[in-house]
Amino acid sequence: MQDKTKRVISIIASLLLAMSMFAALPGSAFGATPPDLDAGDVCAIVDSVLGDIGYSNIVDAIYDAEDGDVIYLLTDVISGDDSSYIEIDKTLTIDMKGFDLTFMNTGIWIAEEGSLTIIDGGKLELKFFDVQGVLDAVVETLSLTDNSIFANNTAVIDITGDIIAEYSAIEARNGVLVTINGNITANDWGVIAYSIESDDSPMVIVNGDILAGICGVDAADMALVEVNGNITATDPEDGVGVFAIKGSKVEVVGDIDAVTGVQAGGNDLEGATVIVEGNITAKTVGIMALLSSEVFLTGNITVTDPEESVGVLAVWGSEVTIDGTISALVYYIGFLDDEGDDDPREPDEYDPTTLKAGYYQYTDSLEDVSYVWVKIPPAPLPPAPTTPGTGDSLGLGLLLISIISALGACGFLARRRTVA
Repeated sequence: MQDKTKRVISIIASLLLAMSMFAALPGSAFGATPPDLDAGDVCAIVDSVLGDIGYSNIVDAIYDAEDGDVIYLLTDVISGDDSSYIEIDKTLTIDMKGFDLTFMNTGIWIAEEGSLTIIDGGKLELKFFDVQGVLDAVVETLSLTDNSIFANNTAVIDITGDIIAEYSAIEARNGVLVTINGNITANDWGVIAYSIESDDSPMVIVNGDILAGICGVDAADMALVEVNGNITATDPEDGVGVFAIKGSKVEVVGDIDAVTGVQAGGNDLEGATVIVEGNITAKTVGIMALLSSEVFLTGNITVTDPEESVGVLAVWGSEVTIDGTISALVYYIGFLDDEGDDDPREPDEYDPTTLKAGYYQYTDSLEDVSYVWVKIPPAPLPPAPTTPGTGDSLGLGLLLISIISALGACGFLARRRTVA
């Protein structure tokens, strides 16, 4: 009987402890407005001493908050504030509690000394972010209605959630670090990365897919961009998967689908490096490498336009390495001659020798030589030998097939119209 009594007392004590822990949470954790807040309040600042302070306008709460404060939402919030931007020059956390937060007419500027953390977000919508300090956000979606997420100077941005941009999604300038754990959808550019009057270069990591209108990634000025997903540029005339110049480096783990898959170098500017681990599907040009650029492709190139398709175009000291196959309806590989006219190569017009073992080598006739290397496919295995019946012999047709297969296995038939 004594043991049963102790057990009942223990259970009651555990329940009281759990209730006291819940009582310490903001009232919104119960799905109702706390007793000390007004019914018209949409958010509150956590104050463990005086009690949480409610606000009917989140912009007022942001400006009233002190360094280190936490603002939490009580409901979905739509702010009609007409300020050009909301300035954050302190350390602030907004706990969205799974609700949606919409700034109809304004954006948010985070000063160099400012830091904004957003947690447990539903949909966050605003005109833009302009960040010189720190932005760390976890939301379902981040919708930009007027402009980009501008990352400036030494800003550090880490966003978990999908980004939807009316125009461009990310514009990273100078020595910033931007990490996006989600997909990007933008009507113009997905990621733009460059420097302005600075020796520091931006780094952007996208752990997801990029779906853009004009260009998936536009990189310059030694910028580093890594896309751990696919890139699609939908503009039917000018869409470019990756555009990289001036010493930048872009790595794409997935596939690229665009009018021009990759353009490295251009506009009389220094070339760049692009690495693609997936396949490239293009309308007119699979890879365009200019001005000492380097492009490496692990997968295949497929170019579909019946009149203007070029698998690879390499000019002015550029180098392209293809581990997969090239399928193009007009030019397999394109070069330019001394007069600037087309100087194409067919699959079997490779050099007699190669600088890269295991690859067919194609070069142009210019002084600043460009190289395209396409991996030599393995020789096909000969078919299993046929055992003739008693008194039978191999017919002439079977004999010829056996000889041809043997020659192919020895590499004599390695020259084919399409490099596999």
